[in-house]
Amino acid sequence: MSRNRRAIKTNGQEIIAIQQTDTIPVDDLRELHEFRPDLVDRAFKAYEEKTNESKLKLKLFFTMFIVSIIAILSIIGVGVYLIINGYENPALILFGTTCAFIVAIFVKNKN
Repeated sequence: MSRNRRAIKTNGQEIIAIQQTDTIPVDDLRELHEFRPDLVDRAFKAYEEKTNESKLKLKLFFTMFIVSIIAILSIIGVGVYLIINGYENPALILFGTTCAFIVAIFVKNKN
């Protein structure tokens, strides 16, 4: 995390504002690159790795979300098929356990 300082003059008084950001200003990177190019290259490499890691996590989340939706829809389809063919008790057990798992997942993710 870097700090950016900015001086503002109002009514003859100088106010220094310090702002913390996750990015380094371009001018500072240029100065650092002239002095130690290996540090700038390492910083860019670390940033790329962090970005790739977050993209992978996001992709995994959406993949698991789609798989979960497909599983829930297929369970509902099996339950409806069981009800149509006269197997109400197994269908109710299937629906009940599915609802219980969904509620448990929401409760777990809330905490």
